[in-house]
Amino acid sequence: MAFKKRLPLIFLIISILAIVSFSYWWMYLRNRVETDDAYVKSTISIISSKVPGTVLKLLVKNDDYVKKGDLLVVLDPKDYQVEVDGRRATIERIKAQIEEIKKSILFTKKEVKANIDAAKSTYEAAKAKSREAKAGVSEVKALESAAISNYITAKRDYDRFKNLFKEGAIGKQKLDHMEDVFQGAKAKLNSIKSKLKAAKALYFSAKKNVSKAKSMLKLALASKIKIDVLNKKLKSLNAMEKETKALLEGALLKLSYCKIYAPISGYISQKHIEIGEKIQPTQPLMAVVPLKSVYVEANFKETQLKDVRIGQKATVVADIYPDVKFYGHVAGIRAGTGAAFSLLPPENATGNWIKVVQRVPVKIYLDNPPLKKYPLRVGLSVKVTIDTSNKNGAKLR
Repeated sequence: MAFKKRLPLIFLIISILAIVSFSYWWMYLRNRVETDDAYVKSTISIISSKVPGTVLKLLVKNDDYVKKGDLLVVLDPKDYQVEVDGRRATIERIKAQIEEIKKSILFTKKEVKANIDAAKSTYEAAKAKSREAKAGVSEVKALESAAISNYITAKRDYDRFKNLFKEGAIGKQKLDHMEDVFQGAKAKLNSIKSKLKAAKALYFSAKKNVSKAKSMLKLALASKIKIDVLNKKLKSLNAMEKETKALLEGALLKLSYCKIYAPISGYISQKHIEIGEKIQPTQPLMAVVPLKSVYVEANFKETQLKDVRIGQKATVVADIYPDVKFYGHVAGIRAGTGAAFSLLPPENATGNWIKVVQRVPVKIYLDNPPLKKYPLRVGLSVKVTIDTSNKNGAKLR
């Protein structure tokens, strides 16, 4: 009987608990998804060298805070400095050769021009003398024609007077006079023939001089090729200088790589080198972890993502600080599940298949950087709760 009397009370208590539970679910849990498969991450910068070398100076150690641009490591620069000095010396040598070639081109141009001008002048003078000699030959030939005519006339008259003298028609005095005229015409003809021979010899010599002067002019004009050869050599030296300057830039770049600077601000971690150690390019030397820009990657079950949108508010509780809440928002939802991007993705089309609920990484950006009092380190486990009540956001960024 006592139990029956208590039934209404028990029923009332159960009803109140049910109403409270339903109200709590409706008001709070219905629009919230949470997971403890979540970890702190950051854009860690792995420090490596671009050139091989020996560690000369090591200016940081693990857990040191560095600012962007701080010097971290110095490699021995001797080998690279030698290369730089060698390239610079080569450039200076090439520059000296270029200056020498330029002077040679200037001198050769003047010399060639002078030779060409002299050859042209000689050629023109030879042609003028040849024309003069030719005119002289023509003039003497004209005199020769007149002298031959006079000679023929004088000989004919002399022969006629000899016949007249034999017949006694004329006296000895007239015959002697005509002989003198004939001998004079003959002597004049012989003299003109000698002059013609001399004029022809002079003309022949003048023609030879013209031919010789023409050859000299061609040779002088051909000497222009010296300038072309020098110009090509100058062009080659300019190309060599440009190439060596490029090599010098490369050597200076390698030399600059002997100093390794922090690409971002953060804390030094995973330092793997010591002074005197030889390192190779791409070898991990240390890492810089920017704790001020950490974010959370929460791996939610695929069944929890129905109402998750970019921009929704999120609450983060780290296992290291169970009484501290960090607030943030959904920044992105991964385009695939974690298994799809694993090293060995599952082949569900082969063999026996067991359905496994997949998880999708969701990126959570913190609204405010973690306080120094509660720093979040990379890799820490956290619990993430997302408020899905506001469903206006996008599912894809």
